[in-house]
Amino acid sequence: KGVDPIYQVLRENDIEEYEELIAFAEIDLRQILKPENTQINIKPVHVGNLINVLRATPESTIYKDSHKEKAVIVLSDEEHNAINKIKNMSARIKKHIQSVSDTIEALKENRDHSKNIIDQQTEQVIQAAKQRQKELTSQLDVIVREKTTLLTKQLMALRNDEIKVNECSILSKQLVENTSLESSQRKTQILQNTERMLNEERIKTYHTFVVSESAKLVTQIDADQIMQALKVFGAISGRDADIPLAPTVNIKEVTADSAQVHVQCKQQGLSYKLLFGELAENPRGEEDEKQEFPDDAEHGLQTVEINGSGSDRNYTIESLKSSTKYKLYGVCMDSNGLSNTSEMVSFHTKSADTTGLYRVFDATFNKDGYFTLSHDEKAAQFVKASGVSGLHDYQYYPVCRVSKVIEEHDERSQVVTFQMFQYGWYGIGSAALPPHGFPGYTDCGWMIRITNGGSYHHDRAQAVGSNNTGDLQNQKVTMKFVPSSKKLTVTAQNGSVFVYSCDSFPPSGNAYFVFSIANGKVQIFDD
Repeated sequence: KGVDPIYQVLRENDIEEYEELIAFAEIDLRQILKPENTQINIKPVHVGNLINVLRATPESTIYKDSHKEKAVIVLSDEEHNAINKIKNMSARIKKHIQSVSDTIEALKENRDHSKNIIDQQTEQVIQAAKQRQKELTSQLDVIVREKTTLLTKQLMALRNDEIKVNECSILSKQLVENTSLESSQRKTQILQNTERMLNEERIKTYHTFVVSESAKLVTQIDADQIMQALKVFGAISGRDADIPLAPTVNIKEVTADSAQVHVQCKQQGLSYKLLFGELAENPRGEEDEKQEFPDDAEHGLQTVEINGSGSDRNYTIESLKSSTKYKLYGVCMDSNGLSNTSEMVSFHTKSADTTGLYRVFDATFNKDGYFTLSHDEKAAQFVKASGVSGLHDYQYYPVCRVSKVIEEHDERSQVVTFQMFQYGWYGIGSAALPPHGFPGYTDCGWMIRITNGGSYHHDRAQAVGSNNTGDLQNQKVTMKFVPSSKKLTVTAQNGSVFVYSCDSFPPSGNAYFVFSIANGKVQIFDD
């Protein structure tokens, strides 16, 4: 197989017969087979093998030349040494040629091996994504079934009541057509019949009827986060000492002068450090999120070493400026001095003004990260459902709450103005309310629907009353709750006032303003 290219070159030079081949002198044959004289890749080792075969063939010119009687020539030591040096160099080069050739072959094999690893690992990711697709679809079907069950139950009750109302109407019609009745008797029976029907509890609720479940289905898939992770999915290196895998850096909590950082170390035996500094804005006033990792000395980044062991390490950066945007990198280095750097992470320190506690969201209550709070903590952006099981679609409506508890003697704590930018719920939550899901399904939440004013408490619709507020999305709305009054007053942007009452409202020192959404954000405003 190795000499096939040689035969191809010989045929291109019209050397097709055995007799023609054996007639060649060694120097001429080597000249024809030189790489620069042909477009065909011929390995030197195969040329050498062919020459050796011809050298052992008595009828070949190469054999005859090698067996000619040669005159005895006496060489000087200098000549002998020079010839030996050439022979040794030729042997050394021949060895290097073989080494490079073997490396090329090994490189091809290693490429195939690496390609198999890439295919296998990528296929695992694809299968995991498909599995998650099945799980999400299953969750979707469960929610649709639950909503459909509740709506069907409400629909059947409505149809039963429709039959009763129709029967009442037929009876009234029969009384009208009954000529044997005195007019006073007919009137009395019709009025009694109508009053009895309309005073039934469920029939009375139809004046402020609210559909038990919405058709809304909120789909939260953070494709951007997955795509970012795929950008650093694996690494290929051609060095003998592989470049270490860059750490993953996340910000856990930020205060006015500090930031808690979580570093996920992907390899053992490496040293880790953080580089951070103020994040500048470009000329357009936008954050320069895509800048390349700079040299820390040239760009004034501060360095802190991360000590400890294990895959997860934590560090608190202190003495930061309040209300300031920072950039942060995680760096790892191995014993050979090779290093790698994470993508840039940015964070904004909070304001040092503590008076804002009245008009900010509670960061401690949000410790599970269902929302992202703005740097001033006045806006809460939905991030994820909780995954905590509960009634109906409980887990898909996590809660954010205003930091300040509502107290009887503190009028400022009793009022909050907010704006919701999409479908959701607002209202009052007790101190025992967890952040994991819809408060209206529990006995710890008294909630109002932003789109129409319907209420929910303890898994009961209209338990706090009902007002036709209209759709208050994208409007500034004010809630006021005085604990002793047992009333929640809602004032719309146009000045309309709506009052909700419930004897079970929480007392002073045990009540908070809360919001429950499955998408988008909610914002609160200063006085």
